[in-house]
Amino acid sequence: MTPRLTSHVVVFGPSDRSLQDLLAALGARVTANPADQLAIFAVSGASPDVAIIDVRRVSGLPDGTAAFRRRYPGCPMVLVSTTLDPGLMLDAMRSGISECVTEPLSEEGLVAAIGRVTAQRQPDVNGDVYAFVGAKGGIGTTTLAVNAASALAKRERTLYVDLNVAGGDAAVFLGAEPRFSVTDALDNIHRLDEALFKTLVVATDAKVDLLASSAQKMGWSIDGKRIRPLLEFARRYYRYVVVDCPRSDIGVMEALETADRIVLVTNQELATLRNGSRMATMLRQSFGSNRVMVVANRFDSTSDISHQDIERVLGTAVKHAVPSDYRASLQALTQGTPLMLKQQTRLVGAIDALARDLAGLPAQTAVTVRGTGLLGILTGKK
Repeated sequence: MTPRLTSHVVVFGPSDRSLQDLLAALGARVTANPADQLAIFAVSGASPDVAIIDVRRVSGLPDGTAAFRRRYPGCPMVLVSTTLDPGLMLDAMRSGISECVTEPLSEEGLVAAIGRVTAQRQPDVNGDVYAFVGAKGGIGTTTLAVNAASALAKRERTLYVDLNVAGGDAAVFLGAEPRFSVTDALDNIHRLDEALFKTLVVATDAKVDLLASSAQKMGWSIDGKRIRPLLEFARRYYRYVVVDCPRSDIGVMEALETADRIVLVTNQELATLRNGSRMATMLRQSFGSNRVMVVANRFDSTSDISHQDIERVLGTAVKHAVPSDYRASLQALTQGTPLMLKQQTRLVGAIDALARDLAGLPAQTAVTVRGTGLLGILTGKK
């Protein structure tokens, strides 16, 4: 007896009642669309359980196949064709189609093909995306992001995306030697699937999967429209996605819309706070105050610029003050081992508290960091 299907199957191609009737007889809920509706469906439709691309009366794959794959990277796809044409099969594989059924069509053949592609599909994780942006270069944003990712990875599957297109340091901090980079993922966003993605990321000792910065100097800016589908794809397979964002790239900043939380990293330097004030205002206005978290890195409680002063300049609460430990940080960088894998210190505890806050996990006993001082230069108050 042929097994029955319980899937919502969307068929794209010339109207063929025999194919639709076969699927319906197997118990599938069938929706039929012309092939030229693939791109439109990719914009407005809900993800089906299975997509069938019928090319028996046309030449080659429909133009909207790549757009559909970008919109639904986890949707299993089956090709229905007259014969196993090598060129067509290669195009299908590049588009993320892993199964093909040829004429004469049968219930057994359709069930087998659909069963294989649905068995390969991993359940969507619907993870969270946390974007780290520095108010100024050289203030330890990558150090903070890498260690926050390492803290999250102790709990659940975590991906680190280094969007510093060239020259990012995350691979050094994680002791990794990646063969591919985030630019490879962005260049192949039209055919990105789980198998390809696994070849692009590198596993690290911190249990963080890394999609690294390119070792090549790039002459172009990242297109935010390509980052969005990349991060949406990543959140389907990872519980936590930590993104290291260069503050000077407009395309990356536009892609912050994808993030669940945006971590603005600042410190107690006047130049950093001046930039941070502008960025905090822009981020709150663009993405909402509830999505923006300000963190003071390398915090010195004896500084003339206090915790309260930073809040007054930035016009928002500083959720976490992370202390400085230059010796430990330098040693971790030299060894390519995140601080979170070493012994418990105030710095490690502060970063773990940040990670817990991002993930909505219960907080441990926190140390309140306070200081004294005024910022009349920036606030106009004395």
